Amino acid sequence: MKSACNCSLKLMTSAFELQGDGMEGSDTYMEKLIYSLKKHPRPQKRKEVAWMLGEKKEKVAVAALIESLDSDPDIFVRAAAAEALGKIGSRKAISILEHASIHDMVPVRKRAEEALKAISETSRSRTN
Repeated sequence: MKSACNCSLKLMTSAFELQGDGMEGSDTYMEKLIYSLKKHPRPQKRKEVAWMLGEKKEKVAVAALIESLDSDPDIFVRAAAAEALGKIGSRKAISILEHASIHDMVPVRKRAEEALKAISETSRSRTN
């Protein structure tokens, strides 16, 4: 599975930049990331945040990632959200991932299919 962002130094720099982007109401770093996923004006930043949440396997971010997959105007943010949901492995995401697996845009569709496969494999390994 090709990663949505594979440059960790760049990503960490971006994460530090997010801390000062008008998120005074967010108390924790995770809240700031989730806020940025939803509200940052630059799609590249939202994509990087989705990637980071997936790498960290942050279950608290599942709802925000589902929302991004469902409604972000940028297809690459949607694809990154699908990938992150697969890495987190939450069964709560199955319905939206199934819907995204028939998306018109190939990046979204492929990442959703890969995420469904990852969740399925994770579920199987937990039951064995």
